[in-house]
Amino acid sequence: MDRMSEHIDKHSERLDHVEDRVSVAEDGQTELAGGQMKLNRELSALKLKGLNDARKTRKVIAYLRNHKVDISILQVTHLAPDSPFLTPRRLQGQFVVAEYTSHSRGVLIEASREMDIGLRLVTADPGGRYVVACCNVQTFSFLLIGIHGPNYDDPQFYRELALRANSWGGQPQHWCGDFNCTLDPSLDRRQLQQLESDLSQLERDHSDTADARILGHVHTKIQEYQETAHTEIQHLGKYITARVYGEGDRPGAVLVGLVRPQRGKNTIVTIQSEGGEEIKDPERIADRFREYYQSLYSSRVNPNPEAVADYLTHIAMPPVPQADRDALSAPLTLGEISEALGGMAEGKAPGPDGLKVYFYKAYQHLLLPKLKDVYEEMVKNDNCLAQTRETQ
Repeated sequence: MDRMSEHIDKHSERLDHVEDRVSVAEDGQTELAGGQMKLNRELSALKLKGLNDARKTRKVIAYLRNHKVDISILQVTHLAPDSPFLTPRRLQGQFVVAEYTSHSRGVLIEASREMDIGLRLVTADPGGRYVVACCNVQTFSFLLIGIHGPNYDDPQFYRELALRANSWGGQPQHWCGDFNCTLDPSLDRRQLQQLESDLSQLERDHSDTADARILGHVHTKIQEYQETAHTEIQHLGKYITARVYGEGDRPGAVLVGLVRPQRGKNTIVTIQSEGGEEIKDPERIADRFREYYQSLYSSRVNPNPEAVADYLTHIAMPPVPQADRDALSAPLTLGEISEALGGMAEGKAPGPDGLKVYFYKAYQHLLLPKLKDVYEEMVKNDNCLAQTRETQ
């Protein structure tokens, strides 16, 4: 990856100035200033993983139209030269394409029919990796390069591409798409592998020569390795956090990955019986749990009713003060009902009708007198309805 960056910087320095030569105007006006042109255009690059399905094609076109995309760079289109997608009726605009096969690669640049722009093919990669289009707007023209780079280390591809860029003319160039590599070596994950290889080589050199200077190089490499690993962990943590936040509650690979470890932790694979036998069969484990809890919650005492009555009669219970007895036997008040209602969770429904507590709180000025009459009738007749013991 480091070699890719060096070759692109060496042979294609104009890429560093693309944003200076083709930019977006904040005032929405198209203007020429100092040989530069500012365009108020919406550009989108999408990686599609195939565009041969009619339903998916309609969704992609609808997305581009709904978001008012003027120029789109579609990658991994999987379009062969005879694909039915490659028709003006389907795309409804100008387009240039680098075809390959119906199951691999392919890049397409499409300009909306509402956009006043001329789109002309300059060159297309026979391998379906990139396509170059010349865009003409009024008297100004620039090159638009849609690219989908190899997903493996291939510096030769970028070397040749950078050299070819010089033969496409002197127009400003705008490179878009997926390079499948980083131009900043400090962000390249393969840097850790290279550092590990360097450390192994230094250790071998030191064991062979016992040169003290090599230890200094080892310490430097170790420090560099730690800093690089720390940076990579930070980037990985941000990526994982963002992905879990966006997809963690949806059915898919992320949710399965979150749930699967929990299932493994909660699975009981072996237990020990009372006799010391190790049980691994799932059915026998379930039977043993059932026997254990049946025994645990079964009463092992058969008390004599007369003995229980005699115990309760002669037990020394402290008497309830007269003031407390008067308070307990006093009539129910609206204030007591309101206080009890205020201590209840608003999301609960104290009855089979499904009415939540917040309903009773919101209309308590109307409901409290009715509730008081109901409760007094229940106390008077010593009849507590079974439904009042149910909550939802």
